[in-house]
Amino acid sequence: MAALLQIRPEAVPNRIVVQHADALLGSNGRLLHEVESWDASNPSNLRRRELNAAIVRNDLDTIRKHVLGFR
Repeated sequence: MAALLQIRPEAVPNRIVVQHADALLGSNGRLLHEVESWDASNPSNLRRRELNAAIVRNDLDTIRKHVLGFR
């Protein structure tokens, strides 16, 4: 995570992609655990994950709320 965040501090890894990478690399859940631990220590990640999901769904109301700061 440290190397990724140094390159792109606003990064929020996709959990599904991390799960697939974990399985392919035989990491026994260590990669996902690292992302989950990092998420737990950074509450702003939830907001970014919500915004990313809204973008994928093209949920304009949620996108506006996040971008304009409304809840």
